[in-house]
Amino acid sequence: MIAGLGVSGPQIVEGWYGQPWGRPYYRLKDYVQIMKKVFARDEPVTHNGKEFQLPYHGPGSMGIGKPLKSILHMNPNIPVWLGSGTETNVRMAAEVADGILPLGFVPQTAPMYRKWVEEGFARAGNGKGWKDFEMQSSVTVIITDDLREAPSRVVIEGLLARGATISAYDPVAMPEARHLYADEPRVHFAADALAKIPGVSLAFDGPFFNEFALRLPMPAAEVNRRMLERGYWAGFDLGRCCPGRENELLVCVTETKTAADIESFARSLAEVLS
Repeated sequence: MIAGLGVSGPQIVEGWYGQPWGRPYYRLKDYVQIMKKVFARDEPVTHNGKEFQLPYHGPGSMGIGKPLKSILHMNPNIPVWLGSGTETNVRMAAEVADGILPLGFVPQTAPMYRKWVEEGFARAGNGKGWKDFEMQSSVTVIITDDLREAPSRVVIEGLLARGATISAYDPVAMPEARHLYADEPRVHFAADALAKIPGVSLAFDGPFFNEFALRLPMPAAEVNRRMLERGYWAGFDLGRCCPGRENELLVCVTETKTAADIESFARSLAEVLS
């Protein structure tokens, strides 16, 4: 048995669960630590975390709660795995959990994940290492006799409903994929605006949906540092996972960004590159 956990997203948490999105990093970390205490049954469970407290003593508390111990005698070593792909949560998974399903993992990102995981081991501070931790990635396979059917309406709608980022390059199926992806005009507006900045160009000339790579006149890490001072996290530094692409930045544009947001971002990027 493996206990698997994930934080979902703010739309589901607030729209369906009726709970504030809050601080998901601390909520997940507290949850794992509490679960392990419950499984162990060493003593009545107490926990004073940043998101969860046992006994509860926050607003609305009657002040009569007391530490309790589970009446169920379960396996005290049930492994807890997290599903995550962000740097902070991968590091946290390695610190407090027993395994991870790395979302969005591809072989080229293995060195990047290894670094994050080993930093988490160091934070655990108890000699934890790869012998104590598992990492299992996944792959999606579509069986078809015609490659043009792969990004079909049914497949794309199903993947989008699961929050997937889709890149399709078949010239016949591409118009259908573009039709289904409502954010395409917004994304291409951003790509055009950013590619007009002196020294900036698109790194690839193939089709794209909500993400595209920019080739910059300086290292992406330095651009991110300068943009962060202006309140922007510009994008993902491709050099972190792909040697030779240190001057390339992966930019994502979602439905939350307006034309004004994009134009403001482009002005800031132009200024830090000038």
